[in-house]
Amino acid sequence: MWDLVTRDYSKRMRPEQVLNNVKRYARNGSIITFHDSLKSWNNGNLQYALPHAIEFLKEEGYEFKVL
Repeated sequence: MWDLVTRDYSKRMRPEQVLNNVKRYARNGSIITFHDSLKSWNNGNLQYALPHAIEFLKEEGYEFKVL
């Protein structure tokens, strides 16, 4: 089960705010939810926040696993 919803689908969120959600709430073992939906794509949140979040988390020493 996920423990961090980025809210990338929200029209009220700007891309930088979505990224800040990741930076603020990601913890060891977090399952972070991004949405592959038109809502996330059309407002620009997904294409901005996802690559920046991955870069940030890697810099912080996090690893990515597929279970």
